Amino acid sequence: MAVDAVGLLRGSRVELEMRSDPLSLGSAIVAPSGEISLVVALPDVVPAGVHAIYVRGAADPSSPIPAAVERIATISVDENGIVIGIMQDVREAPERGSEPLVPTAPVPGRGETSIVRQQSGTLLYIDERVSTSATAASIRQASVALLSPATYSGGAVTILLLAIFGVLLELPFNLIQERAKRAYASLVERIRGDGDAGVVPRFLGVRVDVFAFLIAGQAIAQLNAPLEAIPPLEQIAQSAMFGAIAIFTISSWYALPQIIMHRKRNKDLGDFRAEWPSLLVALLALVAAHISGIVPGFLIGLFTVRKFRTVLPEAATARGAWVATMSLVLFALLAWGLMDVIGLMVRDASLPVRIVSDGVLGVILVAGSQGALLNMLDPGDGGATALRRRSLLGWLSAVAAAGGLSFALLVTAEIDLALFAPPSTVEEYASLLLFAATSLAVILGLHRLIERRRTARRAPDGVRKAR
Repeated sequence: MAVDAVGLLRGSRVELEMRSDPLSLGSAIVAPSGEISLVVALPDVVPAGVHAIYVRGAADPSSPIPAAVERIATISVDENGIVIGIMQDVREAPERGSEPLVPTAPVPGRGETSIVRQQSGTLLYIDERVSTSATAASIRQASVALLSPATYSGGAVTILLLAIFGVLLELPFNLIQERAKRAYASLVERIRGDGDAGVVPRFLGVRVDVFAFLIAGQAIAQLNAPLEAIPPLEQIAQSAMFGAIAIFTISSWYALPQIIMHRKRNKDLGDFRAEWPSLLVALLALVAAHISGIVPGFLIGLFTVRKFRTVLPEAATARGAWVATMSLVLFALLAWGLMDVIGLMVRDASLPVRIVSDGVLGVILVAGSQGALLNMLDPGDGGATALRRRSLLGWLSAVAAAGGLSFALLVTAEIDLALFAPPSTVEEYASLLLFAATSLAVILGLHRLIERRRTARRAPDGVRKAR
């Protein structure tokens, strides 16, 4: 590590040390110019966690640099002893006697994430990686997460449970009378303000208010954190802009298969519109979270919706939903790999290329994988329902792809891997296989029950009475 300093007392000795357990890194004698320039080597073995680098020395009376101890950098070390991040803390106009800034304790609701406030006021989040984006900071390298046996064993259990949950959701949903469904749809349409549909300008089927909606939604997402973890206004605006770009990219990518089919069959590009009422829901959830003190720190996903004037056949809708989900999962994986490559090439998280990479690619990865999963589990989603009716195996494969990627992200963020440890004995393998077979049987049974109820509801009254 190269260290340069000015404004020091000439002829005095300056020492460098690493904390939390003080460890000397070397010393140097200040030159007549009041400067030092030296290169220090970090120890071969450094405990995992966050460590601060301090300089101890005497300041020149004419210098604004405070005497005694000053933090000049913070390093983050992974469990293998590898330095995964170095943050420089440069004081442009320090006040005499100011206290050195140190990483804060882990913030409640964000697992083991530590937060460092730079001299500029920008927050740096230190977790699996160092980033100006809290979302990106919680994401481990893809090579580690995707090659972990626990990811696959725990992911298999999670996917089966999610699939059962997704099928179960359709039972109460289908019990709602058609009249209630129409009343709810009418209310949503009134709140949404579709009466001005012909007034709002569009570009390639995208309303001009879509991006403003996404920026507002991502700004709300930045506030979904403990108060001490909320970044300054400039960082909120920056993150909201990058997050909006990511969500718009995800929404466009996911709708692409349907756009292609609608355009080919019906010459219909659809209408890309903002779901403004969801902002109110997000704000209410945010206020409730802060009042209760339970602030999860998760991303609030607000997506745009592509509406079409025509309806595709059920087979085409099902095929489009499957292709959209699989392509979105692949897109998220590509974003993960690209974010890792940029992170390895650009270590300084405060450089513009890292800020843009983490702000956009991190949101694409997290929101893309979770968005694809939520769409498949939504009983009101026409594509997911059509896919489950036409091909239960196809629906399960889409849930597995989206759910597996989501689990890989979550399990690296603070879920205890011991809960999902891979089987190590024959008995454990047999138990896992039995659980999988039972789960699949439950899914198949529930699916057939739903189909029978749907068929019975569609049958004419005379047929029902005859039965």
